Amino acid sequence: MAAGIEEIDAGYVHGTTWHNMPNYVQQDFPVTIAQCKEVFDYEMKVVPSYGKYIDKNGHKVTYAIPGANHVVRPDTQTIIAPSIGSKFTIIDQEEFVNWVDNAVLKAHPDITIESCGTLFSGSGQFISVAIDKYHIHGDESEQINRILYHHRIGVSAYSYCLNTVRVVCDNTRRLAQNTSAIMAFFKHTAGAGDKIKAGILDLVEAKSAFAVDKEKMDFMARMDFSVEDVNAVLEGLWSTEGKEGRSLTIAQNKHKKVKDVFEGGQNGFLKGYDKTAYAFLNSLTDVLGNENIKGDGNIGLDNIVGQRAGIKEKAEELILARA
Repeated sequence: MAAGIEEIDAGYVHGTTWHNMPNYVQQDFPVTIAQCKEVFDYEMKVVPSYGKYIDKNGHKVTYAIPGANHVVRPDTQTIIAPSIGSKFTIIDQEEFVNWVDNAVLKAHPDITIESCGTLFSGSGQFISVAIDKYHIHGDESEQINRILYHHRIGVSAYSYCLNTVRVVCDNTRRLAQNTSAIMAFFKHTAGAGDKIKAGILDLVEAKSAFAVDKEKMDFMARMDFSVEDVNAVLEGLWSTEGKEGRSLTIAQNKHKKVKDVFEGGQNGFLKGYDKTAYAFLNSLTDVLGNENIKGDGNIGLDNIVGQRAGIKEKAEELILARA
């Protein structure tokens, strides 16, 4: 077994995998709807759970435990989940794959399925689609935004998330979820399917916002950024004017952290682009993304929709105003 892939599991991957498991087919073209249906073509059946006892006559008696059920996979005669609740329901995977085909792929021909598969003898299932590929001028790395759909019966709920990790096993599935700032979970109950579809469509529709952001980033990658520019933007974000004591120290520390990253250089930038406005914005993002957050807050989510996201939006405005 490699990272959750057991003997009876199956999958397809666009590209190569690190594990080279023969039951995960590697191919040089996107995964097809037919291949997804093939992978998920097995029954998961909810059946009553039984107990046994010896009656007063010494006979073995088998009885159904009230309200107790488990999930089995009849084709392999394996138990998928030993105990489930009374409200447990399973999404029809064939119907879900058909929905992905009609609502996502056919509506957006540039979106492709990057991988699909089963994990832990079929109790886990996933589909990963690549919704947006881009390359910022001056940055040598290609970025891919992906949506991952996953669930594992008896262990984890239905979920979807926006991420940048190519999923080819349970290890990469965990990495995709752990590094995702936008993620939602739904229990295996009625209505989960509709909620997942709505959430995935919201992420798909965000493609237009990604395109606008790419245009801004490309422009900044061609925009030289001087020491004067750096100081002006940092002052606009964390003003030192009129401050003293702790407030002044906090602002000065913010300035220093961003300058240290910007002036020290960053991996991934081609020569000549490490002192552009885009490199400066990346320095700011690096600092904000590695800060500690108070309480139970989510630093990743805060960088997407919270206070830190607001700081980055303001930084973009201040940077572009100096063009």
